Amino acid sequence: MRVSDSLVEKLLASTGKFSDEQLEALRKQEKSEKKPLQDVAVSSNTLTEKELTQLYAEEIDVPLWNLRRETFLER
Repeated sequence: MRVSDSLVEKLLASTGKFSDEQLEALRKQEKSEKKPLQDVAVSSNTLTEKELTQLYAEEIDVPLWNLRRETFLER
């Protein structure tokens, strides 16, 4: 799943876990590595792909299902 850089930044900011300086460092890393912000955030262990997917699901108001466990993940 590809999410726009602006939406990834919005999702990260919405958690309240990241300072403006941390987000700026990720943006600089994104530009220097020429990778999408979501890839930089995941590869730098800022958050997991699962956490990013959860944030995105909440943003678009879609329930997230764990198909391996066949259970609904509560928000």
